[in-house]
Amino acid sequence: MSFLDNQTIELSCPQCSRKHPKRVSWLNSNQYLNCPCGTRTKIDATQFRREAAKVDKAIGDFKRSLNKTFKI
Repeated sequence: MSFLDNQTIELSCPQCSRKHPKRVSWLNSNQYLNCPCGTRTKIDATQFRREAAKVDKAIGDFKRSLNKTFKI
């Protein structure tokens, strides 16, 4: 489970601009955004996943650093 999984991001329909709040965990397991206007949009989250992995690694490194510093 990623630190970001429960965070919400807002996706917009390219046709009608309707906002769709989605959790990061949803983004990681879905390839399409289906809007009530009938538009189905393919989601390419490759770059997002790469950046999210960097965030998770940085948070893990920070936690390990704190553990060493405070001998937790």
